[in-house]
Amino acid sequence: MQAIGELSIFWAVVNEPPPGSIQAARLGGNAAWFVSNLEPISILQLEDSELDAQFNVACLERAGFVVESKRVQQRVEFEAALAGESFDLILADFKMPGFDGLEGLAIARQKAPNIPFIIVSGQLGEENAIDSLHNGATDYVLKMRMERLVPAVERALSEARERVERRHVESALAETENRFLHMADSAPVMI
Repeated sequence: MQAIGELSIFWAVVNEPPPGSIQAARLGGNAAWFVSNLEPISILQLEDSELDAQFNVACLERAGFVVESKRVQQRVEFEAALAGESFDLILADFKMPGFDGLEGLAIARQKAPNIPFIIVSGQLGEENAIDSLHNGATDYVLKMRMERLVPAVERALSEARERVERRHVESALAETENRFLHMADSAPVMI
């Protein structure tokens, strides 16, 4: 493994890069390189099926992500996880016994509005998908179309990073403007 800044390059012999992954590129022959963040992504999964949660992680790891995942099933567990830990992403099943993805989305938007929220469900109709997007979900992925998970996660994480960077730039700009105004106010008046 060769470290380059915050990236590591792993050489592997594969037939094809993971479908839809921007984290893999074809180099020729059967050699491909995978770029993976040194820092793992921390995912909170609101999912009643352990098997589905493991499959979500496997899809992301196959695409080169290093994943730390926590699975919860109940509202109390979900709220406690949001209050007590930091996550990069939330993956939520839409329909679960006693608690659903839209309720989880509402809680996440209130308690952790900057964390991308992706609905991953086998039972999500078009109307529910539109409702979830209108209520602040970053994206949705149907369990029968899991090839969309990696691109959806990559886009969600990229957009979240861009929002953080934009807030930093806006904060620095506001600080600079305040310093300039303070200097202008305290400078002697020129005639």
